[in-house]
Amino acid sequence: IDAAALGEQLASQAPPARAAAALESPAAAPLKCSDLADAIEVSGSGAEGAFSVVVCKTTGTLRSLAINGESLLAAGSAALNLWRAPTDNDNGATPGMPAVTSDRKEWLAQFVSSASWSKPKPQLGWATLQPLYLRPFYSTVGPFLRWLGVGAVQSWAYIWKHHSLDSLSREAVAVQLVEAAAERVVIRCKCDLRTPKGRTRAKHELLVTVSADGSVALDTTAKVTRASGMPLCAPEFSLPRIGLRFAAAPDLLGSVRWLGQGPHENYPDRAAGARFGMHSATSAELFTPYVVPSECGHRGGTTWLVLSAPGGRGLAVSSEEPFGWSALPHGAQAIDAAAHPSDLEPEAHATLCVDHRMMGVGGDIGWGRSVWPEYLVPDGAYTWRTTLRPFKQPPATPPAAAAPIAGAE
Repeated sequence: IDAAALGEQLASQAPPARAAAALESPAAAPLKCSDLADAIEVSGSGAEGAFSVVVCKTTGTLRSLAINGESLLAAGSAALNLWRAPTDNDNGATPGMPAVTSDRKEWLAQFVSSASWSKPKPQLGWATLQPLYLRPFYSTVGPFLRWLGVGAVQSWAYIWKHHSLDSLSREAVAVQLVEAAAERVVIRCKCDLRTPKGRTRAKHELLVTVSADGSVALDTTAKVTRASGMPLCAPEFSLPRIGLRFAAAPDLLGSVRWLGQGPHENYPDRAAGARFGMHSATSAELFTPYVVPSECGHRGGTTWLVLSAPGGRGLAVSSEEPFGWSALPHGAQAIDAAAHPSDLEPEAHATLCVDHRMMGVGGDIGWGRSVWPEYLVPDGAYTWRTTLRPFKQPPATPPAAAAPIAGAE
């Protein structure tokens, strides 16, 4: 990214800056903290007004975040999120076809780059053409092999559901007040995400740091493990995503601005046409009404995100490294269950997903799990920080910390 060109672009797109007098903020008042039986409550008063944060001891998530008595986030916010509503590619374009391998990837790259059919063709070996030879076979016996649990014919969606990623329940192991000072309060939440059979699929530690200026830093450490018994012949595994999910007030989708890739939806392997810069969108523009509802609306390479209600109040989200996000009026479970967009009913809260990593969506080929290895999200340990800043009026420009970062997805 050319720094000078980007600076001119951001300067031309940024709203008028607030008057200097408005930027002079009074000193933040000391924080108040109450360690109750079922929750830890923190409140204070900063430049944007009175704010409050409540952490639930039962779930280890945010029960609420409010500014001047008006709700921004509801119960269940800041929960570890590992699921997305499967796309057609996730479900498998052709049931039973093998997944992408490095030899097929190399051949396909050569094939696509050929500008003319008259050019010399790459060598077509058995490993490359095997899917074409066996396509009728897989199409016929694929459903039967899937029933048997043969991994080579499983779609990504099947593998995810085999690991119960769509039905994990959250249980707090420990929620404790680490520090309660006038300038900051630190709360540590340790939680397990378990399958319906009681097996632990992920461990989530969330360190919530509330500062006197109203900012809330969420330091996440997550360790995800796959099932001990993978489906037969399925050595590969990828999470759909890993990040945090928030239950946001619906009117926060009234105006959304971000510094990142856009303006249209984009994914790690489908982002070449997404321009980095300041973008904005309305609620209707954030949801893509595919004929069959599925994962949609993701924007990557973001360093600063602002969601504002019509009255001005809202929430700014930032991170020390690029993140992806989506803000939709429907949750992933409802989207996955719907057959048509008209089946989706308005929900009490909007679903804000702030993703640390998102798996690609594939689509290069018409068979099997068509996502290149570099766009998969392996199981294992992940750490990252997300910062929330409630406000009474939206900030005009992003903070210096939200400048472009090399390697933005």
